[in-house]
Amino acid sequence: LLTVVSYAIVFVVDWALWNKHYWIINICILLITILTISIFNFLWGFLFEQRLRKKFKRLFGQYVPPDHVKAMIKKTNAQQQNMEGESKVMTVLFADIMNFTTIAESLSAQKIKELLNDFFTPISGIILENKGTIDKYVGDQVIAFWGAPLDNDDHQRAAIITGFKMIKKTRELKKEFAAHNLPVIETGIGINSGEMNVGDMGSVQRRAYTVLGDNVNLAARLEAVTRYYNTQMIVGENSTKGIDDIAFMKLDCIFVKGKTKPVNIYQPVCMKADL
Repeated sequence: LLTVVSYAIVFVVDWALWNKHYWIINICILLITILTISIFNFLWGFLFEQRLRKKFKRLFGQYVPPDHVKAMIKKTNAQQQNMEGESKVMTVLFADIMNFTTIAESLSAQKIKELLNDFFTPISGIILENKGTIDKYVGDQVIAFWGAPLDNDDHQRAAIITGFKMIKKTRELKKEFAAHNLPVIETGIGINSGEMNVGDMGSVQRRAYTVLGDNVNLAARLEAVTRYYNTQMIVGENSTKGIDDIAFMKLDCIFVKGKTKPVNIYQPVCMKADL
């Protein structure tokens, strides 16, 4: 549009000078200059957009679903959609294999690798299918969160639904593992919601897109106490708020390591329609 307007101005000014003063001006150089700048600007914009797409795919491709990456690219403020740290209300999930240390003692290194790969692959797929962001793998544990890099108003429910699907998938994996002479496994899941710090953190040598904060620590504590209450998933009170279609059972009011006040903990039972 700017190119067309510039051309129009040049022609109008040239015509006016000729019509009023009989001036003849060679406008070819000026028109070629405008066209050259326009082509350069177009190519630069195209290349910049391609670089932006590659940047987002590189930064977020391993953490979030492909649809998330596409949505981030399409956002009008995509240039500001980056890895900078920020504080926001989100939901975090910790999941690991119960009694993995005992299980690992009876397996070779190769068998441990096969077991973890067979466990993490479908579990990670469930996280991505439910719009979650994979934070990291720590031994037999996977950490994921909802609400970043894209906002998600339904982050509590999405995390709990993911937990239900993880438990169901673990039951299916038991049969597959038994067929390959691998130990029976159970999953422990801790979920909590609240304000957290999220962003690109680490050192010059190695960085990660991760979450930090007291509410993140609480989710890790809740995952640890699933053994004590003999249940596969425990959530904090904040994660139950605003969810009408999931049935919760209050388990206890407990003190967890690192907190001075007791917290209410709940077990997501099932969808209310399945009660």
